[in-house]
Amino acid sequence: MGAYLSQPCTKKVSSDGSSEYLSYGDSSMQGWRVSQEDAHNSLPELAPGCALFAVYDGHGGHEVATYAAQTLPAAIRDCPLYKAGKVRESLRRAFLEFDSSLTRPEIIDKLKVIAGREVESEDEEETDREVDELFQEAHMPLEELMARYQGDKPAAAAGGVAKLKGKGKEKPLSPFLRAKAGGSGAVRRLVPVDLAPAPVKTEM
Repeated sequence: MGAYLSQPCTKKVSSDGSSEYLSYGDSSMQGWRVSQEDAHNSLPELAPGCALFAVYDGHGGHEVATYAAQTLPAAIRDCPLYKAGKVRESLRRAFLEFDSSLTRPEIIDKLKVIAGREVESEDEEETDREVDELFQEAHMPLEELMARYQGDKPAAAAGGVAKLKGKGKEKPLSPFLRAKAGGSGAVRRLVPVDLAPAPVKTEM
């Protein structure tokens, strides 16, 4: 099926309204896409004596179109050029500023929420750090690795194996040791080498 349905969804979502100056009606239809990707604004009173009607084409996803419908009208209305009566210039300025904002991390997080995807949590960030540490430890000399986690000192930097105490079972802070203890599946799968010393063969 991919991005398209075998049959178009022809259900209509319609609305109508009016202001002192005009009456309007609008209607949207999903069509062949697997979900509705477009959004629109029907604002008969954006500001005194001014209306705004706009359609935003999603092009493969609804999040930017939805975010545009949520924020662009206010950006136009609050633009200094619009307040100065320069409507054409204010439309251009507001659109370009909106477009450039889409690369900002906080806006990307908002788009993920609109799209139904979870924003990366602190646990995921911690897992990324552990994977990085795992690769570093995987290439350490065995003696250096063992010295780093040998003994009973609480801090890994001091040569100890610290424990994470809280809900659930305790886990060592070392990503290598956590993998050996059956911790994060992602970390466990990324161990590239076996750091255990190879057995020494002796001739009888």
